[in-house]
Amino acid sequence: MGKAAKVLHGREHRFPAADGYDTKLLQVPYGQAGHKSLRTEENKPHQSLRVQVHQRASQVDKNGKALSELKKYTPMEFYKEYCAEAGDLQNDYIMLMNDPSRPYNKVYEIDMDRHVHEGHNWLYLNLDIKDLAPLAIASLQDSTQMYFSCDVGKFLDSKKGILDIQAWDYNSLLGTTFGMNKKQRIQTRDSGSSHAMTLMAVDLDEKGNPIKWKVENSWGAASGHNGYLIMTNEWFNEYMFRVVVNKKYIPKKILKLTEQKPIQLPAWDPMFMGEE
Repeated sequence: MGKAAKVLHGREHRFPAADGYDTKLLQVPYGQAGHKSLRTEENKPHQSLRVQVHQRASQVDKNGKALSELKKYTPMEFYKEYCAEAGDLQNDYIMLMNDPSRPYNKVYEIDMDRHVHEGHNWLYLNLDIKDLAPLAIASLQDSTQMYFSCDVGKFLDSKKGILDIQAWDYNSLLGTTFGMNKKQRIQTRDSGSSHAMTLMAVDLDEKGNPIKWKVENSWGAASGHNGYLIMTNEWFNEYMFRVVVNKKYIPKKILKLTEQKPIQLPAWDPMFMGEE
């Protein structure tokens, strides 16, 4: 395996409780009044949270129990201590998409798809895979992991932690062929971005071309290979959809493309379906 990213790698974040969190089931009337009561009563931001952060090798006992201290943070305190090294999350990063069903080198905006109500809609630059992959590689070679989304259920061996389009021989089993390319699979909604993970490493050949990639999943250590998945580069090209990359790894000619006026897409666009 090639260089693995180190930023926050080797730390485990546990959120066993958050003050004021209420899981009770509410019965509310339909319509605007019911929606408003649900928003105001149950979706209040947490004022503080209790967190354990520990080194997996040195601060976990033989049963996997954390030995580090349980500390209390406000959200901003936690951000400043553990996330500030990542830079300005509002302005230093760009979402890059590989969606061959739409023109490349264009900026797209998803209407009403945002992290917070007061924030901006999701924006992304659509790139050919041959232009996108080198940017992810540059980030990983500088030990910087990144947000990554894909169609994780395709050709997945969840027990071994492998994503490989040669892993399952559907053609021989069913006596037919599946000839759709990535563009056609998107257009027919056979494929789309269904799950987000952390892209953390890449294996390169002697010429610098990617052979396979490694991601850290969120399904626990019992899934995949101790919680990780390895994908072939062929699978990456076919079923990877977007990454979020720091601008410092992006050439000026590509950054220039982000200055164009975004093309707005509807909130129900299949490429931004609900992720797990």
